[in-house]
Amino acid sequence: MKNYLLLLLSFYSFRGLAQSRNPDSLRAKVYELKVKTIVDEGVKLPFESIKIMDSRFDTSKLGFGLGKFASLMVTASFFRILLKPGIEKGIESFYNQYYQPAFTPNGKTLLISIKKLWIDNMPVRSPHSASQQNMERFSLRDIYAKFEFYIGSHNGYVPLVRVDTVFQLTPLTKVDDYDRKEEDQLPFLCFALEEMVENVNFRLYMHDSTKKKEMTIAGIESYNAKMKNFPILTQPVKQGVFLTFDEFKNNLPSVTSFTKRKLRKTNITELVDKNNNVILHYYACYDGTTLRIGKPLSSLSKMVSPKYDIMYRVGNSFQLYDDQIVNNTVRGSVTGIHRSSPSIPYQYSYESMNFIPRQLDLETGEFY
Repeated sequence: MKNYLLLLLSFYSFRGLAQSRNPDSLRAKVYELKVKTIVDEGVKLPFESIKIMDSRFDTSKLGFGLGKFASLMVTASFFRILLKPGIEKGIESFYNQYYQPAFTPNGKTLLISIKKLWIDNMPVRSPHSASQQNMERFSLRDIYAKFEFYIGSHNGYVPLVRVDTVFQLTPLTKVDDYDRKEEDQLPFLCFALEEMVENVNFRLYMHDSTKKKEMTIAGIESYNAKMKNFPILTQPVKQGVFLTFDEFKNNLPSVTSFTKRKLRKTNITELVDKNNNVILHYYACYDGTTLRIGKPLSSLSKMVSPKYDIMYRVGNSFQLYDDQIVNNTVRGSVTGIHRSSPSIPYQYSYESMNFIPRQLDLETGEFY
């Protein structure tokens, strides 16, 4: 029965991907950030409110979460993380409720332009590296955050500082008010949001703010839009092989003539240039129909199918399913028919393929 269940779940995993290989088709789960505690009375902020501007490449979600059968990595158990009543308004409401006792009524507003905010529930180092094909990880959850802070009012804002960091949740991480039973309120995200504000010395950066040129909301939005003007987003994808991330971002494949050749008795397809040389390492390739992420041949196995490395554009970013080979070990013991019979220990190992939704960071070239 157990073997049947394992086979059924494996079939379900592959079948789910066959039906839709774009992670954006995953179901959505909507969370609501709730203020549980009052901000420490020692926290005093030199402004009276906080305004949020979502300037990320993909503003549709905060990451991918895990649901039922998470330990087996069935693709159907993943979902897109959303906020109620929307990501921008949800964070803004949380901030203004939580920091209400700490605000200073001076007519100033802190504008936070969120350039990056992503919850990685399956963090691995170098996910496409041949040396990192298992699911062991130091961190249970990573949150990537990059905020740009402005101060001002509805008439205009001046830039203060940019903060770019990663929060890691490990078994040793001490997070105030963090309770695994309250995951429906994203407690680790709330912790990260609070740290992003409380670790900034706003009075220091506001000291010479009057000397800086003010920007309107429209001006800041225009500035953020220009920062996304990568050729891979503004032009049709050019056919060819992108050997590096810079080539991909600039839509300039250095190999413009190539063919695909399937290795005998495998699901692996290799790329060959016009001189019949195999292209072993590349970032991505586009054959005029499908955009694929590049993976070294040494990191592939007979289990890999070329249909699972397709990249899809979502908003101003790209995403895919990352296939990872996991070595599993099962240990136990078998007892004989009679109670007096000794227990016989057993152990067996097997290899499985997991498919994890990832999104491309167009600033670094990494997948989270």
